[in-house]
Amino acid sequence: LDVAAANAPPDNTFLVAMRAGHVVATAGLLHTAGPDCELRRLFVHRDHRREGIATALVSELLPFVKQRGYRRILLELHPYMKETVKRYGRYGFVPITDPTGLPRPGDFMAIHLPASGDD
Repeated sequence: LDVAAANAPPDNTFLVAMRAGHVVATAGLLHTAGPDCELRRLFVHRDHRREGIATALVSELLPFVKQRGYRRILLELHPYMKETVKRYGRYGFVPITDPTGLPRPGDFMAIHLPASGDD
């Protein structure tokens, strides 16, 4: 997988958090369709969890989302993520009950953003 190509600007972005020259966390946004993007590869190395890195990465992505005019940040929930679902709620993600417009079948959460000029 070519992460750089898969997350290339202008519609996508990928962040890497470094400590002492080592990658400790990642987060990417991938444009899916229309006004939607998807949070992908949000990962923090276990030795660096609970340091606020994931929150910082999500916060860093929000200006990009707004600048691109995206209205919804999607997050697919996988079975191994059961322990982290509550944490995503802290970032503003809420469960999606209507699957219309989702990029694929599955369980998703989303952050809904106002249109430009609505905030």
